[in-house]
Amino acid sequence: MDRTNRIRTDVSRRTVIRAGTAGLLAFGGIGTAAADEGDENDDEAPPTANVSFPDQTVANNDSGPTVTVDRLELNEGGYQSIHQYSRFQFAEGEDPDEYDVPIPDELDNPICESLIGITEYLEPGVYEDLEVPLFRSDSPAVELGAADVGPLDESQVMIAIPHHNTTDEDTFNCPDDPSTPDLFEEPEKVDGAFQNGNRDVEDIGVSHDLATVLVDADDEDQKEVAERQTELIREGVLVPQPIGPDGEDEEAEEENEDEKQDNEGEGEGDENGDEDEKEQENGEDGKEEDEEGSEDEKEREDDDEKDDDEEDRDEDEDDKDDEDTEDRKGDREKDGKDEKDDEDD
Repeated sequence: MDRTNRIRTDVSRRTVIRAGTAGLLAFGGIGTAAADEGDENDDEAPPTANVSFPDQTVANNDSGPTVTVDRLELNEGGYQSIHQYSRFQFAEGEDPDEYDVPIPDELDNPICESLIGITEYLEPGVYEDLEVPLFRSDSPAVELGAADVGPLDESQVMIAIPHHNTTDEDTFNCPDDPSTPDLFEEPEKVDGAFQNGNRDVEDIGVSHDLATVLVDADDEDQKEVAERQTELIREGVLVPQPIGPDGEDEEAEEENEDEKQDNEGEGEGDENGDEDEKEQENGEDGKEEDEEGSEDEKEREDDDEKDDDEEDRDEDEDDKDDEDTEDRKGDREKDGKDEKDDEDD
């Protein structure tokens, strides 16, 4: 392994933070942050890694393939890892059928199951032409059964990610289960990716660099597929598979949204039901009011008829009284005439 250690930096203070961005969490970036304001060591640089991983061709695809990192700068000790294409997935809303690349399998542990190459512990410094062995028995992907010891099967995109030695051990610690609290609440138990450093894709929130790695024996079609994979990652069509709480929170959020929509639907149904019931009650009340109004009107009509009958009776009585008066008057006139006739006699 050809490497040149040109700079050694003794940084005694390490500040470990819980990652907050989606891109950072997606790669287990427990990277570290700058010193707090007011710290006595304000001039102390935050843990940082810069990596250059150029496109390359693996000529001898034997049982021990390696890839070459052109340059790696570490101001704190760590490791250089290589992840393969399986680390990615199609972004939400993208149709995989529109792209001529394989659809990656969903991984239970996207960090470790895609990690096919890891170096020994590297002291702080600058390394050039750093060779990283792939598919060794101690590679996390091989240990978890996601890859086999052997040659690189086909050309594909790879991503080089420097990892910070947060455990203060000389062996790389990959989280057995990225959904456990170890990675997010106790980051000192695993060697997370450096947060600070160069980024090939800005949305991937840890130091990294992408490269198209071609197998010399592959046909041109497969090589074109590998190149297309790299392009799709840079375009945001392919994104890192989520890990840990972020992925779980996303699923929980979707479930809560569905439940909220269901509740809103039920609420609307209840409101409609209440409105229908209210309308029905109003209809019944209106019906009762109409019936009461009809009864009142009928009573008024009966009263009017009764009044008319009484008026007719009164008129009849008045007419009868007038007739009686006329009869009595006629009788008196007749009696007076008879008396006058008697006197004349």
